[in-house]
Amino acid sequence: MSIEINAGKCIGCMSCKTVCPSSLFAADPQTGKPFPEHPEWCIGCMHCAAICPQGAVTFSGGEACLSEAGEKAVTMGGGGYAEELKRFILRRRSYRHFSNIAVPRSIIENAIAATAWSPSAKNEHPVGWIIVDDREKIAKILSMIHEYVDSSGEYREITYYYKKRDNNVVCGDSGCLVFTYSAKQATSPLIDAAIAMTHFEMILQSQGVGTCWAGYLQGMAAIIPELTEMLGVPAGAKIRTAMFLGWPGDERYPNIPARAKKPDITWL
Repeated sequence: MSIEINAGKCIGCMSCKTVCPSSLFAADPQTGKPFPEHPEWCIGCMHCAAICPQGAVTFSGGEACLSEAGEKAVTMGGGGYAEELKRFILRRRSYRHFSNIAVPRSIIENAIAATAWSPSAKNEHPVGWIIVDDREKIAKILSMIHEYVDSSGEYREITYYYKKRDNNVVCGDSGCLVFTYSAKQATSPLIDAAIAMTHFEMILQSQGVGTCWAGYLQGMAAIIPELTEMLGVPAGAKIRTAMFLGWPGDERYPNIPARAKKPDITWL
């Protein structure tokens, strides 16, 4: 699979470079327009195509975004709320660039409150929540993570992207981090946490809040003792999922990206 940019359509806005989580684009020194400097880094998320205002991005020689007819074909059926929900899911994107305006705590707390109705194994609802919305504390968390990377030699891409590609893959430029935790003896701790976080995200995005699942952040919080202690994770519990959020900055996604990999379905 490969990303290509049609130079004739491209207006050089560099939005694709800004939103690419893999930082694979660079500016051509002659034209000032973006080009895939490291196409091998592409993960196929199609953020570049979703944000491009000119439809200049193609994927492996084909269309990178759904046409109007393609969108209707995917969302049709059911009508009313069913179609609205499908369209909402198709247009959900991960956001990594945010404004400096804080999301009110009431919005976050109301979204968390709704997860009490999320499915949970044996109705245990073992998930607890930790929110960090203090930028000094977030900076301290990042410092802990970079120190761990430097001392352990693991996850070196975190420091590489941060220093060489100006890309904070841990939490973007967010001013709010959200963690879930649950006790190790819960029946289905990870699945319960993932379901709750998914519902939490959907509620927030329906209100215009940008979100992004934070795998690096979750992983680091689980293996760095000082970070676990700082977060106040209860004894016997473990961080299960992490997310960062905020009001989107200049990120606007007018297009629905195509998906090269379709779900595998087997009927028996």
